[in-house]
Amino acid sequence: MAQTGYTPIQLYRTTTASAAPTGANLAAGELAINTTDEKLYFKNAAGTVKLLAANVTPVANGGTGLTTTPTNGQIDIGNGAGFSRATLTAGSNVTITNGAGSITIAASGTVTSVGVSGGTTGLTTSGGPVTGSGTITLAGTLAVTNGGTGLTTTPSNGQIDIGNGTGFSRATLTAGSGISITNGAGSITIAATAQQPFAPGTIIVFGQTAAPTGWTKITTYDNAALRIVSGSATSGGSVDFTTAFASQAVSGSIGNTTDTGTVGSTTLTTAQIPSHTHTVVVPGSGGCGSNGRYVGDSATINTGATGGGGSHNHSLTMNAHNHTFTGTAINLAVKYVDVIFASKD
Repeated sequence: MAQTGYTPIQLYRTTTASAAPTGANLAAGELAINTTDEKLYFKNAAGTVKLLAANVTPVANGGTGLTTTPTNGQIDIGNGAGFSRATLTAGSNVTITNGAGSITIAASGTVTSVGVSGGTTGLTTSGGPVTGSGTITLAGTLAVTNGGTGLTTTPSNGQIDIGNGTGFSRATLTAGSGISITNGAGSITIAATAQQPFAPGTIIVFGQTAAPTGWTKITTYDNAALRIVSGSATSGGSVDFTTAFASQAVSGSIGNTTDTGTVGSTTLTTAQIPSHTHTVVVPGSGGCGSNGRYVGDSATINTGATGGGGSHNHSLTMNAHNHTFTGTAINLAVKYVDVIFASKD
């Protein structure tokens, strides 16, 4: 209640629980209060409303959001939304004693003897069994079958554990063709290098005048043919390709040969001789003259025709003979270079 005769100063305020002012409600530096929540707000220079004071500081502002007085042993335990104030709960074989500002946790039960074995892990133990108090020490190398590596050496830069069929080997990676590997302290850098699809010295046939980049033109052979072989690749021949296969005239002579032989005799039959007649002079009256020749009358008569005019053959026997030829030789010993067919794997 304001003092009589004075006007009370009241802040921008609300009595609604959990209500808070917005930036539009306040001017920079202006205060606002929630009388139900007992919280004081203000608007900063950036235009953001901030909680300036509260009867209970929330978790978002570094508080606990709790107002109850903790009893002996109570602690603030997160519950997903804030804190709950509670004591610890004792599980099996454990006792908890809560005091004023203290919590005592102790094991309950009795241990008469404790022993430890490495089993098949590859580890060994010493110091056991413990019947009262003492220390059991583990040593050795944990086997692969129990989640270990079975190795004891300190790895150098880039070494990794690589399975070998029975366990692990500690080694670095091996760079193959076209790969470089750089081993660092706790790092491995793998990079691809320039690829060389053909080994130096490989010879390939190109259908162009100039050699491609990275290749050298071979001028040992010129105007020669290629010969595919299945054996050793060599070279040979002496005549240029264009000379051997140019258009060339063939010239020369054939030697004279005289043929000799005989024609067999053939007796013609009447049917084979030409048809013909004979003239006969028949003497008349008269006698022989002084010279012994007939003198007197005579008559001439022809005989009947005979002969068929048929064909006939003559046998011919010849001696064997040869003809010789002498001409200009054409040298086809073309220069060549052997090549093979091969496919890249």
